[in-house]
Order: sequence, then structure tokens, then C-alpha cells
Amino acid sequence: MDPRRPFLLLHDCFATGSRAAMQRISRSASRKGFTTWHARRSVESVRRFERPLLFIFAIVAAKITSPSAPAGPRSERCGPRQAGCPRPMACWRCGSWEAVSGKERVMVTADVPADGPVRLGSVQLPVGRQLSGWGDDRPLLWATSEPVPDAGRVWQALTDIRTDTGLVPILLAFLHGGHEGRPWDEPEPNPRCDLASVDRLDAATALARSWAYSLPPLDEFDPELTEMLAPYGPRFPGLAPGQDQALTEAELARALGRFGPARIGLVPAARPADVLALIGYGGTVNRYGTPGQLSAAMRSWENRFGAVLVEVGFDHICLLARRPPRTLPDAQAVAAELWSFCDEFWPIDHPGTAVREIGAIAESILDVPIWSLWLD
Repeated sequence: MDPRRPFLLLHDCFATGSRAAMQRISRSASRKGFTTWHARRSVESVRRFERPLLFIFAIVAAKITSPSAPAGPRSERCGPRQAGCPRPMACWRCGSWEAVSGKERVMVTADVPADGPVRLGSVQLPVGRQLSGWGDDRPLLWATSEPVPDAGRVWQALTDIRTDTGLVPILLAFLHGGHEGRPWDEPEPNPRCDLASVDRLDAATALARSWAYSLPPLDEFDPELTEMLAPYGPRFPGLAPGQDQALTEAELARALGRFGPARIGLVPAARPADVLALIGYGGTVNRYGTPGQLSAAMRSWENRFGAVLVEVGFDHICLLARRPPRTLPDAQAVAAELWSFCDEFWPIDHPGTAVREIGAIAESILDVPIWSLWLD
């Protein structure tokens, strides 16, 4: 038996109970006309003890080596490359990736840049430093010390050369806004998960489980919840069809222009979908323990919609869909997947607005190809 299983079971049992309590409080607050802010304040007593315990369960499980994880030296490859895959392959141990061009294979190891300014290609980044996780001195990423103007377009320039550098850029957001504080300037518990465990996860299964986890028992369904799920019912509708039509240059420019000044992080990774797993993102700990399931879903979104990670905050993430849904039925199918993984959708063009209805999420992603998910 996997020695991590008892701790993961403890995590799931505790999370299920506290999650159910928070759902009851939120529904009650909504019926009484309270705002989302009131509902969040109402569950503070639940969360006061929830997050520390969930962190403990997740970290203990992460520290125990799974017997199913491959053993071998640091340089050993984590598995065979899938035929026809155009993407570089990452080693879950060291974050190195293998670029393939024709018959030549060159292993390029990406390290976290050293403290100080960094230049990648034509992009000059200001002074930054390495960031480590809680209880772990190993650097997880490099981050600028000050915000970078026009961060969206700088992010795009760094993304264009990430297969050459082995570094995936992300914009750093903070718990209380601004450009400093948690989670980046203060070490946070980081339940890291190796990429081999993400490889074993199926995105459709992970999304279906998350959908079921987000719903109360059938006998507790009410009209408010039915309206929230419309046009779907209690059963997960399945994966949305992939899209082929890419954003035009004008659409991409408008989307990137929505991101203001931000500090920029650089993570050694083969693809953006793996970043949360590699840095041990703590924003998913309340529901999933480790970010593995979300990373599995993000790989699928990356493949089907060209949706790549742009911004990472304390408990929210933003993705840019390069091949977004273009019709309402397709947008509703995508919105159902997003709804299953997030507590609220935050339309980037309406700051301060929290959306929880699948229909409203669909309308938002039809207008703007940026998916902003609050995960707490």
C-alpha cells in the first residue's frame, strides 16, 4: 500500500466535512441576501482550523516517497516520449527538458536563475531573487523584486522563448493586492507533487470527481443550485470539445493589455500546466491537498484550448485561452469544467465581481479569453 494513503485519507475526510459546512453557510447567506463578502466572513471560524490541518496532512503525504515513483539517478528520464508529441518532455526530478529537432535530441537543464537581474533573449528583467518554499531551502522559482511595466506583453515575450530557456514565466499576484506579501514574499507550506503522479491522472476523471465534490446530496438540491448549474444537471456533462480557431493578433493584444504592472516569476518547467505542481502551489490545499489534479486538468485545457497559465496568486490563478470557445454551447461546456474546479470565477473585465453560475461564466469567457479562477 502507498504509505501516503493514510494521510491523504485524513486530508480528504477533513476537507469533505469542512467543505460541506462552508457550502451550507454560503447557501444560507445567499438566501438571506448577504453578499459573498459576508459569506466568507461567516466561514472564518471553519477555515481557522481547516487550512493548518490540511497543510499538515498534505505535506506529510508529500514528504513520504511513493513506491510507485520511479527510482534512479537525477539524470534518468522519467519515461518514454509519446510519439508525435511536439512538446519538450520534462524530468519530474530536476525539471530538465528534452528539446527534439528532427533526429537530434539535446537535453537542456533549466536552473532557477541566480539572484540579480536576468536577461533572456531580448528581454531584460530587473533585479530579482530566488524564492523557496516553507521548510525547504531549494529554490522553486526566481522572481523580480519590483513590478515590471506592461507585464502582459513581457510575459508573452518570455513565453515565446520558453522552449529555448526552459523557464516558464508567470505573473505574481498577492493576497491583499499590491506587489508584496503572501504568498511570494513569505514562505508558504508547499505540498509539492512530482510530475509522475500527474502523469497517472486522467483529466476527465479528475474533472468529474471535482464536479461531484462541489455538489451536495441530491436531496439537498434547491432551485438556486439548479439555476447555477443550468443548462446542465447533477451529472458532469463531460469534456468540452477542443477548439481550432486561434486568437487573432488584435485579440491577443487586447487580452495581454488587461494585465497591468506585475512582478514576474520564472519557473523551470516544460510546460505552463506543470508549474503549480512543481512549485507546490498551496492555493488548492483546502480541496485537493496537492495541486496534482488541477495540473492534470490544466494539461488538458492547454491541449484542447491552448489555455496557458499567466498569473498565480495566493488562492487564484489566471489562464489565457489562445483557442477559446467561439459559440455559446461550446462556452457552456468549458464553463462547466471551470465551475467544477473553482469556487468562483472572477471576470477580469469586471474587477470585484464573483460569478458562480455556469451560464454567466460562459458569457464571460466568450467576451474575454482570460479565465480567472478563485480556488479557495
